[in-house]
Amino acid sequence: MIANAVQRGSSVYLYDETGQDLPVSIFTRGGKLVGFTASTVSIQNDNIILN
Repeated sequence: MIANAVQRGSSVYLYDETGQDLPVSIFTRGGKLVGFTASTVSIQNDNIILN
């Protein structure tokens, strides 16, 4: 379960409810983190939002 998502540069790092890194990070290719839920992350790239 995703409890937090943080963008650092062109990567988004995911954390669980205890603050531990989840074993995945997302390369945004110039996009921007716009939101997340417990199971999805939304990245905006130009005018498109990817989940």
